[in-house]
Amino acid sequence: MSEWRIKIKKSAKSDLKKVLKSPLRSSFEDIVTVLQTDPYLAIQSFEKLTPPAAGYYSR
Repeated sequence: MSEWRIKIKKSAKSDLKKVLKSPLRSSFEDIVTVLQTDPYLAIQSFEKLTPPAAGYYSR
């Protein structure tokens, strides 16, 4: 199985620093691992985004 790349937007980099220092780090790392191997695996709920990001989904 191929591995997927994850891109983090500049606007989310400050939030990433906060998450990596918080107790949510292990949960975040689990999500990243799943997204890298199979982003379509439904282990979490998806949230349909509203405009201007219409057509995209969030975890």
